[in-house]
Amino acid sequence: MIRDLMRLPKLRSEAYLGWVRSLPCCGCGVQGRVHAHHCIADRYGSSKHSDLACMPLCPDCHTELHSDWPAWEARQGAQWRHVFQTLDRAASMGVLVVDARAAKELA
Repeated sequence: MIRDLMRLPKLRSEAYLGWVRSLPCCGCGVQGRVHAHHCIADRYGSSKHSDLACMPLCPDCHTELHSDWPAWEARQGAQWRHVFQTLDRAASMGVLVVDARAAKELA
């Protein structure tokens, strides 16, 4: 399933990233100074994932994750879990809407 998500088109949306930055950090809960972190698992040397594959992180947690993401995940949980929670929140708040045609194309 995650592998399938990684093959989705690399969608870019500054509006969505801005919304992600408005959320509390998924590492420590701090608000107001948050980055939209793109999931990095096994993508070193390649381009970023879609903007939909991001999660909110404060600068401290973001630096910590980039310095040793396996250790960060051991403490905080898998990045993809946080990405899915962010997407779920976006969908439940109406920030992210997938119409029937788009859903069919993604299936």
